[in-house]
Amino acid sequence: MSSRISSKPLSAVALIACGAVLLSGAPQDPAANSGSGPAAKKPGVKRICAFTSGTGGDAARGPIVNMLTSDLGILDAVALTQRVDVLRQAEIKKDDCDFVFEAEFETKTAKPGGGILSRASKVAGTVNSQAGSLGASSAPQANIGNANNSASNLSRDLAPDPKDKVRIAFKLYSASNSKSPLLTREKEVLAADLQKYIETMINDVANAALK
Repeated sequence: MSSRISSKPLSAVALIACGAVLLSGAPQDPAANSGSGPAAKKPGVKRICAFTSGTGGDAARGPIVNMLTSDLGILDAVALTQRVDVLRQAEIKKDDCDFVFEAEFETKTAKPGGGILSRASKVAGTVNSQAGSLGASSAPQANIGNANNSASNLSRDLAPDPKDKVRIAFKLYSASNSKSPLLTREKEVLAADLQKYIETMINDVANAALK
């Protein structure tokens, strides 16, 4: 019995589905998904706007935003995506930020050749999985994949080898006064200590913002 290929044109729904399949495997720029900006800040809520950079910046962005968002509705966080300083300052104003958290993550791999190329696909996958948390959503960001965005998983993304090290430099400052940081720290952390360090960092940043 011979098979026949239908000559009927694909419907709009089918075309969109095909396009989604083709695009799903390609790394996406989180900035491209944030055109409409985050949801409006609710009254009484303090907002931290987070910017991450360095070799681990893309992998860290979504998890950092999720971990800084409180289920209690007293603190929320959004990602800053503009890499040019003057544009990022405009983004801070547009997003109604109360505080700005800037963090740089630089991984120092233990194995020669086990750095940027071996991590590229993992980082791209992390960026894609976090793309939804960077757009404008009315749902609390803390409820979006919180388990998958834990400090434990982020630690494994940044330092998969037990002998890896990650240099983390961060600061928190008021959106109205960037010259006087409320919190600043820099440290090279061993892979074994990375989860605890990230948890402490997030806790200290949240406490400083809520004072």
